[in-house]
Amino acid sequence: NASLEIDKDKFIITNVPRRKKGIITFGYDHAAELAKRVAKRLGVRYVSILKSKSKKAQKGTTNRRKNVKLRFKRGDFSFLKGNTVLIIDDIITSGSSILAVSDKLKQLGVRKRMAACIGMSYKDYYKKRTDI
Repeated sequence: NASLEIDKDKFIITNVPRRKKGIITFGYDHAAELAKRVAKRLGVRYVSILKSKSKKAQKGTTNRRKNVKLRFKRGDFSFLKGNTVLIIDDIITSGSSILAVSDKLKQLGVRKRMAACIGMSYKDYYKKRTDI
């Protein structure tokens, strides 16, 4: 059982934001929920920093890097300067979203940026069809 030694005051967790249409379709932002749970488990701060302004889904997009459109949420994020931020996403295909978030965090003066992809599944219970 390995322990993670971190300075909890200098370590922050955020996520790659899902675009608005995805949140409407699925009901929530998967990566945000994962990031919140990891932050709670580690006893560190979770901060939602970015919003997705992407119009197209990443699936099937040939130039994923160009498709990622992010903007900062309203607020003062100066407290991030000099800190370490872990970026969490629920899937990494090309790394474009992670890189885009990392670039935005660099603009804020974040000292160290790390990324993690965490998968989580839910058991779907089989429902017998009665209309056949």
